[in-house]
Amino acid sequence: MGPFNFTEVSYYLVQIATGLYSLHSSKIIYRDLKPANILLDNKGHIKLGDFGLSKDVGSSEGRADTICGTLHYMAPEVLEGLKSYSYSIDWYSLGIMIHELYTGEFPFSNEILDGNRQQLLETIIRGEIIINSRIDPEGQSFILWLTNSNPERRPQTIDQIKTHPWVSRLAWSSILSKNEFVPHILDPNLKIRPDLIDPTLDNSSKYETEEEDQGSVF
Repeated sequence: MGPFNFTEVSYYLVQIATGLYSLHSSKIIYRDLKPANILLDNKGHIKLGDFGLSKDVGSSEGRADTICGTLHYMAPEVLEGLKSYSYSIDWYSLGIMIHELYTGEFPFSNEILDGNRQQLLETIIRGEIIINSRIDPEGQSFILWLTNSNPERRPQTIDQIKTHPWVSRLAWSSILSKNEFVPHILDPNLKIRPDLIDPTLDNSSKYETEEEDQGSVF
């Protein structure tokens, strides 16, 4: 995934952040934001997909406590499993994904990425994020804000996100009205090779109960 330029990254950032805001406004934590769950329609606009790990927290004061998600994108408090977490875990995942979009890399050392899963898990819990120098200082500041190991020090709402200098200059309204530059429009005649489809994938999306999703999806 990636690398993309700033114009492309900012376009996806605005649409993904707005999608997360829509879910959060409906008392839903997404819990599995990653490139594989980002879909593009035939006009190049973003759609969030696969809500199998999403959690309706309307009856639990906006909090959940199940350990689930995709390891590289999971917030420290989810992996620790010591207490409940809230919507800011999705902003953490967005920070990881923005770094990946911009650089084609995760914000962890090569040594850790080449090691075992336990090493990566411990690195995430310790909050050891390494930002690629290809990203400008304001962008680095924004990603570090989203991926702060302390959930209370991350942005809690989309309005807070919009105040950061790296994104406050973006044409949010224009992008969301779909009048702005679209980075990639898929070829409607594109054929998917059957041999590239994972036969183990289940096309259905569902909400899982706390009892059903006790296992982590790593």
